[in-house]
Amino acid sequence: MATLYENFITGDDNAAYTDSGRYDAQTFTTITTTHTVSSVNVLIYRDAGFAATTTVSIQGVDGSDLPDDTNVLATSEAVD
Repeated sequence: MATLYENFITGDDNAAYTDSGRYDAQTFTTITTTHTVSSVNVLIYRDAGFAATTTVSIQGVDGSDLPDDTNVLATSEAVD
C-alpha cells in the first residue's frame, strides 16, 4: 500500500459544469521532494444519459507556475 503524504478532502460537495474542449484544473504542490507522487484520486460526475471520454492529466509547470503542456501522466476513460 502506498504511503499517504498529503491529502485534501473537505466539503467534497462542490461541482462545476464542463463540456467538450474545456479544461478545468486543480493545482497541487508536494510539500517535499523526498517522495514521488504515485497516485492521485479524482472525483468526477456526469449527467445521466450523456456519454463522454474524460481525460485526466498531471502536468509540470513553467517558471511562472503555469502548466507547461508536458504530461507527467495522462489517462482517458470512456464513460457511458
